[in-house]
Amino acid sequence: MARNSRVWMGVVGSAGYLALAIGCNPSAFQRPSVIPLTGGFQSFDVTAGEPSQQSGTSDLGDLPITLGSGSIEIDPSVITVTPSGSGKFFTRLQDNDVLRITVWVGTIDEEETVCTTGDEYGPYDVTLDENLVPVSVDPSTVNLRDSTLDALNSGEFSLCVEVVSPVTGEVTIESLTFNLGL
Repeated sequence: MARNSRVWMGVVGSAGYLALAIGCNPSAFQRPSVIPLTGGFQSFDVTAGEPSQQSGTSDLGDLPITLGSGSIEIDPSVITVTPSGSGKFFTRLQDNDVLRITVWVGTIDEEETVCTTGDEYGPYDVTLDENLVPVSVDPSTVNLRDSTLDALNSGEFSLCVEVVSPVTGEVTIESLTFNLGL
């Protein structure tokens, strides 16, 4: 499998250089990298309308290339909203109620302060259906800044995720996706 990923990266690298040479958008050649949010980092106890944050560190494994472009996205299928309290079966959203998610990315040295010093992405507005199931995310992707790419290229990096829920209960986010290219 590692051999196939090196071959794939070589193909992507060649295609990225070809795209640059002929003037195409290199972001079309980005590869998704799913970053699992594990342990206590994925679950948020939320009170309606109030921010809840979790932070931690992650890495992209052994990348054989230096990243030159990228974007971050949140897939609605990896989000679960579970209301709590006596009225949890009768929770009704207002027309403009959304689940709001903001992500900060920083260097490993910013682990303690990433929620205030990292590069901010979002907010991502997650539209929920009448059963509180996420159906869409706006914006779908946000391009990464050079300072974030530097943090990712260093190996380990820090993350902060903030959730503002329209209902009280628990929000679980299983992963974030970084679309990465040369």
